[in-house]
Amino acid sequence: MSVGFSQSFPLEPNLLARVLREYQINSKVNKGELGSRVGLNQAKIEGVSGWLRILNLWRSKEGITPLAALILKYDEYFSQAGTKWLLHQSLITNPAAEVWYFGFNKYFKIGETFTREDLTESLLQAEIGTKTRYLRTDVGMLLSGYAERTDSFKDLHLLSKTNEIYEPAASTNVPPLILAYSLYSWREQQGGISTTSIQTLLNEGSTPGKVFLLNRSQLLNHLHILEETGIVKIAQIADLDNITYTYDGSALNLLEQFYETAH
Repeated sequence: MSVGFSQSFPLEPNLLARVLREYQINSKVNKGELGSRVGLNQAKIEGVSGWLRILNLWRSKEGITPLAALILKYDEYFSQAGTKWLLHQSLITNPAAEVWYFGFNKYFKIGETFTREDLTESLLQAEIGTKTRYLRTDVGMLLSGYAERTDSFKDLHLLSKTNEIYEPAASTNVPPLILAYSLYSWREQQGGISTTSIQTLLNEGSTPGKVFLLNRSQLLNHLHILEETGIVKIAQIADLDNITYTYDGSALNLLEQFYETAH
């Protein structure tokens, strides 16, 4: 687990892309040389590297990940809206991003407001960040990143701020193939299961219901769109409805479809 992985530097998608492009050219470049190439000091390079690791875009021994390579192929500056949704999905589904994971998977609820202090206290009660000075910094970055910073995730409209009160909101504009990527990524983490209940997709950590803050009706609307394109099949039997995975490819294949159709 990791509170303070970013060394207090906020997420900046264009900066992540710039550093990733350098790693793509030379996966063995040391951080001193990398800093010189992109114009960053050592502390900020460490912070950016923390973000790249937590977002599943780079590994110190392997270099850039298949996910990063695919994004760079179609969006080398991380400027597309779909890429922001992907970064959000990678962040919220990584338990190592403790504050962000807790917020979306366990704390945020549609219709319930909270303050920064409320969230901080809930994290401490869950014994997250009790031994580090970075907890309040991470809480601040989560809230500002989603409610205030247009260069981060504010335009996903998942969190609003009025005075000092925050309110979560369900996503209304997540692209269908991004949701499909999220769904099939979760499925791959479960070992390639063939069916899943709608209840599971609403309530279990890292599922689309949690990642995009969807209620039952909203999730079903998204799944019906995916059913029309042969990605899932929905079987509704009273309250025990479930989906069957009918797409033969991988989550990354779905992501490539998204970028191909977005161009």
